[in-house]
Order: sequence, then structure tokens, then C-alpha cells
Amino acid sequence: MPIMAVINVNGEIYMKKMVFSALFFISWLVFAQETTVIIAPFEAHSVVKEEDAQQIVSMFGEKFSAHTAVRVIPKSTLTRHLGKRAFFDRDWHNPSKAVPVALELNAGWILLGTLRETEGVFDVKIQALSSSGETAEQAEVSIANLNELDSKMDELVESVLIALGNDNTRMIPVAGDLFNIGDKGPAGGIVFYDKGSYKDGWRYLEAAPVEVEMSAEWGSFSKSVIGTKEEIGAGKTNTRIIYEYLKSYGEKGRAAQLCYELEYGGYKDWFLPSKAEMELAFSNLKQRGKGEFRNGWYWTSTSVRNDYALYFDFENGKQIIGQKDRKMSFRPVRSF
Repeated sequence: MPIMAVINVNGEIYMKKMVFSALFFISWLVFAQETTVIIAPFEAHSVVKEEDAQQIVSMFGEKFSAHTAVRVIPKSTLTRHLGKRAFFDRDWHNPSKAVPVALELNAGWILLGTLRETEGVFDVKIQALSSSGETAEQAEVSIANLNELDSKMDELVESVLIALGNDNTRMIPVAGDLFNIGDKGPAGGIVFYDKGSYKDGWRYLEAAPVEVEMSAEWGSFSKSVIGTKEEIGAGKTNTRIIYEYLKSYGEKGRAAQLCYELEYGGYKDWFLPSKAEMELAFSNLKQRGKGEFRNGWYWTSTSVRNDYALYFDFENGKQIIGQKDRKMSFRPVRSF
């Protein structure tokens, strides 16, 4: 749960939320040119909604901890270490208290994040504090809406790395493993696509196992959902777009919403696949007898017009336009 704290910044008093995120449970990474960092809890001004703050913080942690030359201190180590002393979240912004923690854990940097929302625009700032007490150049981005998270977080990570003196921005998965089609993925799903290299923070797609398969309406029948696409890599953004539209329409329990809210295998980044992604699941899994897909219909996150969205017939692989108020199966997927 967020902890409220009063913090003095440049002579002004602000009410802050200390946002706890999934950043701390990142696994240990070992690389040839290693930089070890602690990602401290972000401060979020009280006007920032908790769910928006969590999404921004989690996305930054996912992108940053996937970098080839960075090792992030895991939550278990940090919690165990801080449990031995009276150390509070506000203490991360006090160099006299934070720097000794970094030194004891052999971390070269502490990343201190701040979130502020002004008229719907999110300002995200990262200040790096070194174990010698020096501060690096501040990195920051402005996010007009949450649909920009993917591209903006890549930009923010690159800025932070440049500030740390490391401009190698190629991303790899946290585990650093290579996967083949049909392998078990990090979240316990089954890998069904490999684009061959890491770009935009991911290389593979994995489909959730059959026990996670659900059925629901697509939603927004007779209402527009603008901006969804068909191509590979579009499903995650599609799902976020649909989620926001359905939320504004007051709808609940629809396919994209259930994917977006799903927590499975230790991950909360599942989405409803796009038309092209669903086609890959059919050709690379269903047609090879993998994934335990039914001979039935599966929703995609690609909208066609007000009343219709695309779905796939997994008996014959045909793409069909279906009414959004029909209840059909769907299989959440994620990228990594």
C-alpha cells in the first residue's frame, strides 16, 4: 500500500505517495560490463492516481532492468538488508542515509524517481545518486497519455543510462535466456514467436497455458474504439487502448479488460493478441499440436468498426469479423 509522506522540495510542502512497485523483485543480472543499481521507491505527487503511478513505475523497472549492462539489486536482498536498520522510504532522498546502503550492497548508483501529473500530462524524472554522493544529470520525459508508455520508457531508460555514462541501450530479457518455439516461457506459458533480436524491450511472445483460457464479450458494441492495429507487436498497445475505452464506457469483464488485469506466473503484463499475433499462435502452436487450443473461435484485440472485431477460427485458421457482443474464447499473451 502507498505510504503518504510530507516532503519539502525547494521550500514548498507537497503531499507525496511513496509508490511501491514490482521494481524490487527483479532477478540478479550478470554482464560483462556491470553497473549495479538500486531503484528506490518512486515519489508520486498526490494528484497522480495510484494505478497510473504503478503502471509507469513498473514499466520503467521492466525496461531498465532488461538492459545488458545493468544489475538491479533484488527486493529480497534489499529488504533483508534494510530490516537490520531503521531506514524509511523518505531516507532514500537523504544522501547521508542512502549512500551507506549503496556502499554496503556494492551498488554504484541509486535511482530516485518522481512522478507529477499536470492536466493529464505525466512528468517522470529520474535522478541518479552515486555511491560517492554525487548526482548525475537528471533524466526526464513527459507522457501525454499512458498509451505512450512503451516508447517513452525506452527514451527515459536511454537518458538514465547516458547519465550513468553507459550508452549501450540494447535490451535483453531479465533471465538472458534464448527460447525456441514451443518452449516454456518465463511466466509459464508457451513461446509462439521469436522475432530474432531484441527491439523495443522484447523479442518473444508467449501464450498463457490452457488453464488461463477464458471467454467473454469483446465489449463496446455499437461504440467506437479507435487506434487498434493488426500487426505483430500491436496487441499490448491495442489492449491498453481498449481497456481505457471500456473503462470510459463503464463496461467490465470484457476480454481485453480480463487480460489487462490478469496476474499469472508472477507477471501482470498480459494482453489480448492482435490479429497477426493470433495468426502466429494458430500456425506455430495449434497446427503443431501445442498449447491445447480448441477447435473454436478466439478473439483478437483488433477492432474493425463500431459493432465488429476480428476473431480467428482455430479449426481452420480463418479470420472472421464478429459482433463485439458475442461471447468467445480468448488466450492472454505477453511479450518478453
